[in-house]
Amino acid sequence: MNTTYKRVVLEVEGGQKVTFFPAEAKYSVVRASNSIGRRSGEAIVARLNAWVDAHDTTRLSQESLLSLWRMATESKDPLYRVICTWYKDDADDVLGAVEFKGWVSNFALSNPPADPNVNNLFEIEFTVTLDEDNVTAHKMTN
Repeated sequence: MNTTYKRVVLEVEGGQKVTFFPAEAKYSVVRASNSIGRRSGEAIVARLNAWVDAHDTTRLSQESLLSLWRMATESKDPLYRVICTWYKDDADDVLGAVEFKGWVSNFALSNPPADPNVNNLFEIEFTVTLDEDNVTAHKMTN
């Protein structure tokens, strides 16, 4: 079976558009609750984490890696449009997609010695901005 790069596609739009193909992408929504299990106020946190072997420049180009680093180290507070699309198979059948405005909250590059399948692990995390101005940009579709 050939490896597909179309299982997950991650697009980040800021000053320029960065597109890459993570080996894994995880989207999560967490809501805080009070002592009896009821939601507490506006305590919702959403994040998107993605992992890719940075050694594989067909999944993530060096130019894209540098663009993501610039986003992570930006001194101002810009928001980026992020779209992550998961596919059912090698075809164009979309399983689901999440879209939001957010920012890079974690940028990590390492070379794990214990994993022979990964040369240089790149991990990125985006935090979803859910203030009044941006909450409507947060959506999931199929």
